[in-house]
Amino acid sequence: MTDNARKEYLNQFFGSKRYLYQDNERVAHIHVANGNYYFHGHIVPGWQGVKKTFDTAEELEIYIKQHGLE
Repeated sequence: MTDNARKEYLNQFFGSKRYLYQDNERVAHIHVANGNYYFHGHIVPGWQGVKKTFDTAEELEIYIKQHGLE
């Protein structure tokens, strides 16, 4: 990966960060880069260490709804 490609990827990744909440507590965040959706749990009970990658926004939204996140 060239320096420019790496910079573009990192800008996409960190520029797309969105927090997710459960019962008004911030429990995770997502990133979007190169058409992939990355889910990272925070250090709270039930979410610590959770890392998932989704191929589509629809898959991610289903996961979010199944787990009562907003």
